[in-house]
Amino acid sequence: MTEDRTPQQALDDIRQARQQVFNRMQSWPWWYDAGYGAACGIMVAGPAFSTPISLLCTAVGLVILGVIVRKWTDLTGVWVNGYKPRRARWVAFGLAAVFVAMVLTSLYLGRQLGLVWAGPLLGLAAGVLAVVCSRIWTRVYLAETRELP
Repeated sequence: MTEDRTPQQALDDIRQARQQVFNRMQSWPWWYDAGYGAACGIMVAGPAFSTPISLLCTAVGLVILGVIVRKWTDLTGVWVNGYKPRRARWVAFGLAAVFVAMVLTSLYLGRQLGLVWAGPLLGLAAGVLAVVCSRIWTRVYLAETRELP
């Protein structure tokens, strides 16, 4: 940072960095969707089971998410938080709200009503929803990134 740069050069660098991120977000490998869907599904299904199994499901889901973040960062050099930028964050907030409801429903049906089978069913639905919402988030993110000055 010791070199003298004009404000225009600095803005050009920012635009170039944004374009590189935009280009990297155009496609991703199958394991990203599969892993994200599996992690979300496992964490939604888990609460229907007894505490040790429930905790194990949460731990496995978090490990899968951690591996995805690490592999994606190694592959692309960047990790984009799901809650940024402004319009894309609402997709993430909406998905989080639905997942919380699904987790609580899984917990209630499995532990209170003894319908343990409902957890895996909700988990399957959550996994599919996670993949669909991930694709929606990416479209919103790319559209918003494209609009930046």
